Amino acid sequence: MSPGRVDVGDRLARQLHLGVGGTLRLGRRTFAVAGVYHSGITEQDTGVIMLLNDAQALAGRTSDEATTFAVRVVPQTTAAQAVKELSKAFPGLLAISEPSEAVRAGANNQLIGKAVLLIVVLALIIGTLAVANTMLAAVLERRRELALLATIGWSARQLGGLVLGEAVAVSALGTGAGLLLGVAASRLLPGALGLGAFVSPVLTLWRLGRAILIGILIGVLGAVYPIWRVARSESVVALAAT
Repeated sequence: MSPGRVDVGDRLARQLHLGVGGTLRLGRRTFAVAGVYHSGITEQDTGVIMLLNDAQALAGRTSDEATTFAVRVVPQTTAAQAVKELSKAFPGLLAISEPSEAVRAGANNQLIGKAVLLIVVLALIIGTLAVANTMLAAVLERRRELALLATIGWSARQLGGLVLGEAVAVSALGTGAGLLLGVAASRLLPGALGLGAFVSPVLTLWRLGRAILIGILIGVLGAVYPIWRVARSESVVALAAT
């Protein structure tokens, strides 16, 4: 098999209407279908076989990394003994002696990924509500101050900008603290929870920068309702009477 070419399981080929000579797009790359195979194992027949270098490029892994390797044991050694010795010699290594265990390992990775995504979404929602609640409380507590600013010429837009700036500042501080805790937890928790074989942190400047942008976005979204409360009246001075 040459680079840029893949073999496709017959089940997947039927689902995608692929044949020899066709093309298969994975991520941002397009591969030529060199052959169609049948193994009789559903998980394999719905998959794709490609060169290790191509797979590593798709997964964002370097060429000196390996996620799976085969071990040949000496005669008279049982699978259970081999697994025990490997686990003892290489702590954190997941030794698989049965095909079904490999399937479960893949399912566990998918389950962990979906659980993490759900937790992240819930955390973002809770963070947005927390910022909105904090800024709304600040607006209500400072209604006389805001009314005073309005009487000296501040417009509703300027007051809204003040609330927005404070909300972004609060979110930026929370994001900074969250990033520090997240980086520390990503390096310590997998090993402490026994998930080192399934979870490995990938920290890049782009990911950290994206987290900062999301934190700022949470501040903006959290400030929407408080700003609306400030600007909904024709006269912001009316806040002083509430």
